[in-house]
Amino acid sequence: TGVARALIVLGSGVLRDGSGKRMPLTYELGYKAAKMMGAGDGNWDMTQMFDIDPNNRLTELTDIEPAFIPNGIKATLWNDGLVWPQPADREEFAFLQLQTVYTDDTSVLNNFFNVMALATISKVGESAWRKFSGSTALSEGEFLDSVRAYVNSQLKDRFGGMIMVIPDVYIDEYDALRGYSWHLTNKMYANNSKTVMTYTTEVYRASDLTTN
Repeated sequence: TGVARALIVLGSGVLRDGSGKRMPLTYELGYKAAKMMGAGDGNWDMTQMFDIDPNNRLTELTDIEPAFIPNGIKATLWNDGLVWPQPADREEFAFLQLQTVYTDDTSVLNNFFNVMALATISKVGESAWRKFSGSTALSEGEFLDSVRAYVNSQLKDRFGGMIMVIPDVYIDEYDALRGYSWHLTNKMYANNSKTVMTYTTEVYRASDLTTN
């Protein structure tokens, strides 16, 4: 798997607090992510999900630069893995896409939210090793059930129902020979983000409209 846990944000803006300080646009992204994902219990607040309007609009920064990017340049920047806010209307900007640097744009890993979840899921996998490493008293079945239950408890309701995780805990033939090892595979199921629309206006005579 190629690199996925990175996102490059182009541009800057001025803080709305009156300080006049210009900040990179990663500030806005970090602010939104903290509101959504920064609860003490680790659970995502889906009311703060900022994948679509109006939550994707910038609230903390103004005077966005660059304010305009030619379409030909946009394609190049997108192919290079960058993201940037675009005009939502005449006054406000919004993050209309949040891709990661993952090169396969058909993959769920080419999405900021999914990769944030991936990082959390990986941390839970590592914590499962720390919690159960050294186990001797548990039988093999009890051990596998305990690891599975732990992972489920750590990830229950974590992602607001948007992402499903199924822990696969098992001992293969080589683990059985060694006696001291086991496998944990957290299977993550997530959605692709929708970023491309094909638009057409079709024109007809009013007399062509049929009503039932």
